Amino acid sequence: MPDKMFWSDEEIRALGAEWEADEHAARVRDYGEADAATYQARMAEAYRFRAEAIGPSPPDPPPVGDEELDRIITELERGWREQAKSDSVLEKASARLAARPKEPDDGRER
Repeated sequence: MPDKMFWSDEEIRALGAEWEADEHAARVRDYGEADAATYQARMAEAYRFRAEAIGPSPPDPPPVGDEELDRIITELERGWREQAKSDSVLEKASARLAARPKEPDDGRER
């Protein structure tokens, strides 16, 4: 298939069917026809067992209101503005760097 940005629904379905056929042929080649014939049922059972072991999914969190969102954003912005402590691990590690990275516009003419 040629390289292109968008695929039609039929092309996507055909590609998926081709992919499944290739996987089935590889299973037949590697493990035999009997194994390949029962693969889908075995995978469905494995996914069912995994879902039972994990349990039900947790409930969705309650929606965040505008006031709560503003409070969260304010806390994040304040944290970004605060300087690292002079004895912080981050500052010690950056002091050991051989060279500091350049800013995106350093040394470039537009």
